[in-house]
Amino acid sequence: DSLRRSITDIVSGNTSGQGVQNRTFVMGYGDHAFQVNDLLVRDSVVLLPETFYIWKAKKFEDITLESLSIFATLFPTVELVIIGCGDRVPSLLPPEIVQTFKRKGIVLEMMNSTSALSTFNVLNSEGRNVGAAILPVKGLQDRPAAV
Repeated sequence: DSLRRSITDIVSGNTSGQGVQNRTFVMGYGDHAFQVNDLLVRDSVVLLPETFYIWKAKKFEDITLESLSIFATLFPTVELVIIGCGDRVPSLLPPEIVQTFKRKGIVLEMMNSTSALSTFNVLNSEGRNVGAAILPVKGLQDRPAAV
């Protein structure tokens, strides 16, 4: 499949070593998709230490307190949420989002999606309680029609 060939490998070596066998890893990405563990996902994703979900946000403007609410309800609480904003970080998050997470003791970090994927993988492989909400590198609204 041509999409699998266009996925950029971002993990080298064995990620199934002791202590990380059940962890979530993004093995690669393309403009509009991610390879999360062994699954190809053609959508935005929420990554947690041992699982992931499809994320309803499709563009930066869709990032709201509601779209990030999963992180505020988890137990144990994640210490850091990495927000991958696509190919660039367009602006700051609304202050109410930042303040809500700060009150819960959760740090929010925004970066481009490529950096966010790598940062999530490194911190998760260290056993940190980290989460990520990642938009595809290229916006889903820019995705070519399926054939």
